[in-house]
Amino acid sequence: MIKEYISYSEYWLYTNDQTRYYMQYVLGIREPANEAMRFGSIVHGAVAGECDVEEAMKKEFFTGDRIRVAKECVKNAKQVPVQELPIYIKGHKGNNLKCPVLMIYDGLDFKENLILERKTTKSGWANQEIVDDAEQLSWYSMGYFEMKEIYPIIELERLSSTNGKSKIFHTTRDEHDRLRVIENINLMYDELVSKGWWERRQISEDRAKNTIIARDNFKKYEYSSTSLGDNQE
Repeated sequence: MIKEYISYSEYWLYTNDQTRYYMQYVLGIREPANEAMRFGSIVHGAVAGECDVEEAMKKEFFTGDRIRVAKECVKNAKQVPVQELPIYIKGHKGNNLKCPVLMIYDGLDFKENLILERKTTKSGWANQEIVDDAEQLSWYSMGYFEMKEIYPIIELERLSSTNGKSKIFHTTRDEHDRLRVIENINLMYDELVSKGWWERRQISEDRAKNTIIARDNFKKYEYSSTSLGDNQE
């Protein structure tokens, strides 16, 4: 199936390694997930209540200390009302996006106008400067603005893959950041079209189903003067 949107992970790969991008998104040859990716995916799923962390770790052949650390990550992770929410944002004259964008939020608190992004990584990774400059957070802020017409508070939670401890960094984004994200998305779209890659990009059936869910979520959570703050899950 043809992929009709751009995600941040796709954007990141395109801007960092176009050979790998072509292999994955145009030819459909995906690299197998490494150990760190599998560990992080399990922790994210367990925090969202989508799986049992110990059972999922054993299925992926993790043992001993790695299971213990994963359980600590899940226990220490900050809880917010909405977890693992895909949102589909259409391009229109109001935002000047040339193509749709799909974002999956690790956590959201609409009453507090809060985005929570989790990173399961080594304890030494991430500091305030990195968080303040992280383009991924600018993307998510742009998406939240599309839903609620307000710039959110942003928290990045680092869950240590070595000891399971949590550390939270706080940051914000503004109009300048939102416009820069849109400019970069449009530039990527134009380049993909000019290369003849846009309509050759493929998506799995499962991801196509996720697109439908993301569209419905945007309609459910988008701003209205009567419902703002009333649609937490």
